[in-house]
Amino acid sequence: MKRVFTNIIKNAIQAMPYGGALNISGKAIPMENIINIEFADTGIGIPQDVLERIFDPFFTTRNTGTGLGLAVVKRLLEDLSGAIGCRSEVGKGATFIVTLPIRREEIEKDKS
Repeated sequence: MKRVFTNIIKNAIQAMPYGGALNISGKAIPMENIINIEFADTGIGIPQDVLERIFDPFFTTRNTGTGLGLAVVKRLLEDLSGAIGCRSEVGKGATFIVTLPIRREEIEKDKS
């Protein structure tokens, strides 16, 4: 999870070249057995045509980098039965939503 969160936070910081805010929040949704963790920045936002490709391996809009960061994040989350999504508006920022399953058996084990 450290790698997932680090990549998302790094991208948010790079999307705010003149400063801004990054808000991180979490919300458990017990009826669906999931937890959502949101990373909302006030950066430059992502155009729709780019948004459709941000999780593709080797896709990047930057002059440096490999374009693997978000592809790796997506794969790591899928390996944990999780997911990632993004909503964005150009000029207003982006919000990445990480969804992870709540494993009830682990919660019950921790209680004992």
